[in-house]
Amino acid sequence: MRTFVLHDRVYCARCIAGKPHGLNDDNYGRMHPYFQNQNGITYYRCIAQERGYEKCGQRGVHSDVLDEQIVEILSEMVIPEDFRERIEFEVRRRLENAASLGRMEEIGKIVERIDLSWEQSFIDKEAYVEKRRQLQQEIEALRPIDYDELTEATDLIQNFRIYWNECTNLDNPEDARKQLIAKVVDRVFVYGGKNWRLYSTVISQSYLGKTK
Repeated sequence: MRTFVLHDRVYCARCIAGKPHGLNDDNYGRMHPYFQNQNGITYYRCIAQERGYEKCGQRGVHSDVLDEQIVEILSEMVIPEDFRERIEFEVRRRLENAASLGRMEEIGKIVERIDLSWEQSFIDKEAYVEKRRQLQQEIEALRPIDYDELTEATDLIQNFRIYWNECTNLDNPEDARKQLIAKVVDRVFVYGGKNWRLYSTVISQSYLGKTK
């Protein structure tokens, strides 16, 4: 079975730009992966007309060409130096995380006091290690999931080319690359113009990067 790295993340920019107002169709504009048996070419094509919508005029796009463009875009993204501060700000801004973050700060102060007690020999090693372990477990349980996801996405973008190349060392490189792309890319919008020039826009789930 052939694996398409971008699979269900490719959308026709023409259709999305002209989407009828009020249309409730989550698959509208999605481009379908296709394998041409005659010459072994793999590409994505808009199926709007096949689904009963107006023909948009979008051309098919070779999957390997699109993959190369996406890799180039992601490899050139620059993460701002203050990205950790931005992550903290975004997480704290969400009300549902406020209580957890407050408790995490309290635990941090408790840990500082325990460390000081240990340094001054006020508690024995066994009690210190056990208390430290309990507090660390509570911190991990309280840590907002989106914080970890944003941090992971940042690392993936900063080192995307490395991770992409390392996929060739795995048993199923294309499937590994598909999973890698899924972690940082939501949708890819393709516009096919003259001479097969393609314009792609990547929406990163981390919302932190910008191209050079």
